Amino acid sequence: MGNKQVMHRFHPLVAWIVAVLILGAAGCGAPPGGAGMPSFLRLYVADPVGGEEGELKACSAVVHDTAVRTLQAQGFTVVAESAQADATLWAIWSQDAQGRVSLHLSLEQRGGRPIFTSQAMGPVVRLFLSEKQVADAVRVSLLPLRVAPQQVR
Repeated sequence: MGNKQVMHRFHPLVAWIVAVLILGAAGCGAPPGGAGMPSFLRLYVADPVGGEEGELKACSAVVHDTAVRTLQAQGFTVVAESAQADATLWAIWSQDAQGRVSLHLSLEQRGGRPIFTSQAMGPVVRLFLSEKQVADAVRVSLLPLRVAPQQVR
């Protein structure tokens, strides 16, 4: 048997093995609330960090309010005290050397284990930052967080 014939028979086998591995791995990345993920229904939304001054102060209030409303609309219970929560949503403002700001969201299970992270926006020049833009960015960033139907009370 020639080298071309061996490769001709070997190529479909490799393609089949790769396809099986890819399909098998596709089930490993379940969304929050899905199979294999920790279940969390009660969330605490912490006040945003790093946005205590100027125009970021108003935007920080928008981040908090939008996060609470969005998570409630997606089936979560938002609690007033972190001790009552299964997980905490953190919002962190950061600023680069050029003065542009970014907003990062992080959902951590009790004990600090990260469940979800997202760069909600940025880097954006502060002058071009609007409350509507911030609210839209928070809503879009939190879309992947949904309560699985079997978890809804």
